[in-house]
Amino acid sequence: MSEEQVKESVETNEAPERSDNTKNEIAGLNRKISELQDELNGFGELQSKYSTLLEEKKASMSEVELKELRLQELDTKVNSLTNELTTIKTEKTQQALNLYKIEKMNEAGIDAAFSEFVTGGSQEEIDLKIAKFNEKLSQAQLEVKAKLVDQSGPKSGSKDSGEMSQEKFNSLSLAERTKLYKDNPDYYSKFLKY
Repeated sequence: MSEEQVKESVETNEAPERSDNTKNEIAGLNRKISELQDELNGFGELQSKYSTLLEEKKASMSEVELKELRLQELDTKVNSLTNELTTIKTEKTQQALNLYKIEKMNEAGIDAAFSEFVTGGSQEEIDLKIAKFNEKLSQAQLEVKAKLVDQSGPKSGSKDSGEMSQEKFNSLSLAERTKLYKDNPDYYSKFLKY
């Protein structure tokens, strides 16, 4: 069918000629559309009936049932608020423990930067962990000092690499003593006489 024929049939309200298959398909689609509209109308009616029944149920509920419903709602709110309160208490307790930990570390002379290595769920646990941490830190400092003393002996200006005696120190020239003092003041101070 040409475009002009379609225009003429629209203007004259005549349906264009269709094959039998097309007519049958259109008729089937029209039936399905009609069935779907009926279903939608039925769904709307069901929604309306449900809303009406719900309102009727509420209206027909006894005073006791309404109070029970209200109590359930209040219980739900109380539980929610209790959970929020527990969360807030937990956060505040953790903040207080962190402040306590930093304060105690400062008292023990430990830099607050090490606070992440000290953990505990109570002040007692924190005190124990800080004491243990401080003990380990002191032990490590002593080990480092011992290694430094072992490595520091007479420096390159001395011919003897072992421990220097007081006699050997006394025999050093002023230039050698000055060099020893500059290289290792702690070692030099061992030989000073008061």
